[in-house]
Amino acid sequence: MTVQFCELSLAGRPTRIEYAWVGNPDPAAPLMVFLHEGLGSLSMWRDFPARLCQALGACRAFDATGENAPQRGQFLPDSPPHSQAMGQEVGEKWTAAARLQPALDKSGRLPGWRGLVYSRPGYGQSTPRPASEAWTPRFMHDQALTLLPALLAALGIDTARTPPWLFGHSDGGSIALIHAAHCPGKVAGMVVLAPHIFVEDISVTSIEQARQTYLNTDPKLNLKARLAKHHADPDSAFWGWNDVWLSPAFRSWNITPELSAITCPVLAVQGLEDEYGTLAQIRGIQAQAPHTRLLELPACGHSPHKDQAQAVIDAVRAFAAGAAAG
Repeated sequence: MTVQFCELSLAGRPTRIEYAWVGNPDPAAPLMVFLHEGLGSLSMWRDFPARLCQALGACRAFDATGENAPQRGQFLPDSPPHSQAMGQEVGEKWTAAARLQPALDKSGRLPGWRGLVYSRPGYGQSTPRPASEAWTPRFMHDQALTLLPALLAALGIDTARTPPWLFGHSDGGSIALIHAAHCPGKVAGMVVLAPHIFVEDISVTSIEQARQTYLNTDPKLNLKARLAKHHADPDSAFWGWNDVWLSPAFRSWNITPELSAITCPVLAVQGLEDEYGTLAQIRGIQAQAPHTRLLELPACGHSPHKDQAQAVIDAVRAFAAGAAAG
């Protein structure tokens, strides 16, 4: 992965954005844009984006009519929303469908998808948040409706002509949902892991605990030292996120009414042991956008792409293939 930088002008000031391309280098390949969590960055994704983009090459071989293909009512809006890992039998059938022999290009290589990974302002090696600047409850709307379109345009991605897919985790999932709701026709599909659509007590409690961990000076427990490996300014990343989430003004934050405007395919994933949110989050998405498909994973916390990486890859591959098959 080769890290590059893009210079943007946001709110009248120059802003440097760290980004990298992964997967298929062909600009004509399907594109997946990765949006990180509230304490994340480009580097914190590690190799997951590349693994997923490579696996998605198999989507071109998906046979929607084959004996292994999922039938209507499985992993669909009319499935039980509490299906856990899509239900044992359902999950196995979708995994089997996802593992069909992939189509190869003329060179014999798996074509794969192209991936764009970036760090939002305040994170990673992107321009840090000024210490005096406090994010407002609309900070995710700002990222979804100002930064993301500006970055895609600067990188030459014509979302009206060739809409990308979005893959968002936690706050990044919320940003993906907001973007899709307000930019119809410019998102081909999306996968959201542990997204937030409103504020829950469990979220606030865990974020308060994260504050104590960040302030702990014990080398074995110090969150700041761990974040410093991925952020040029860990205080910028942590306090921007932590302060706004714990502010009284943010308790009323709720994007639920906006979700009914989403028209693209949506796969919403949540771990059954998520310490930052309950299943009410992804089920709330499906209530507003009934075409949303749910994946509720056992033995999984707030980071499904880490706790259940292969299950997520298999599910996304099957979901994207099904979307491509219509």
